[in-house]
Amino acid sequence: LAAAAVQLATAPLSCALGQEDCLLFVPLGVVAGVCCFMATVCVFVAVRHLGVAAQPSLVAASFVSFSLLESLLVLGDTVKSGWLLALALALILGCSAGVAYSKQSASAGGQDPSLEVSTLLSDAAPKADGDPQPAPSAQAPAGALRAGVGAAIGVGLFGSLVPLLAKLSAVEEILFLPSVGLGLLLANALGIPVRLRVSRALGAAAVPAEQWRSVRGTGLLSGGLWGAGNALLNVGLQGGVALPVASAIYQCSLLVGGLWGIFHFREIRGGAPILAFFVSAAGVVA
Repeated sequence: LAAAAVQLATAPLSCALGQEDCLLFVPLGVVAGVCCFMATVCVFVAVRHLGVAAQPSLVAASFVSFSLLESLLVLGDTVKSGWLLALALALILGCSAGVAYSKQSASAGGQDPSLEVSTLLSDAAPKADGDPQPAPSAQAPAGALRAGVGAAIGVGLFGSLVPLLAKLSAVEEILFLPSVGLGLLLANALGIPVRLRVSRALGAAAVPAEQWRSVRGTGLLSGGLWGAGNALLNVGLQGGVALPVASAIYQCSLLVGGLWGIFHFREIRGGAPILAFFVSAAGVVA
């Protein structure tokens, strides 16, 4: 909801600046808002199963790969150097695997520290004795890994569609963003109740009221930052930055997520795994 508010707030801003058609409705913007919502859902699933530090590496690889395909197949861009493109993709995939390896080597032989994050994101109710239920990743590591990887790929797919739709809309960015906010608002209004009903139908316990209250502040803050990040990405595209280039720069989030995962959540521990993470992350960003 906070992300939608950030996007919708650009409408009165553009009107105040004297922008013509400041209340223009852009159907592709609504579709982009729905894609943004789906990417957000996938982010939460990926973080739950992979942790804060590791999931951005897979997101980076999928985001850049999908953006490249969309640029070539939809926007009609051409490749000037095939061997350089192949080298860049190999570097991204290899370094993404390096980030995943650093996480795996850090958690080998003991409980994965990211399970603490998974428990925080789990919608399971506490047991009668007050102890939280184990996160799904602790009960079924292989299934959790598949779910995390699939969700990370989903982030790249849905996330890359947002700037693509902005390009296809052929309107100024500040006129595109309010429709994105409207799409986000509609997706939240419909998607969240459906998700809760499906979870209950599958036997998931109800989320305690105090758990809802505890995440209000951080949820609003993260939504606002997510919306601002998408808005600034689209502004860069409107300024003439190529879609693959903008998508690659956007992956600096890998380093930010890594810092949180290493120093706050303690997901990656030990000198060698941490060094492997930063070397691999630098390769992805480069």
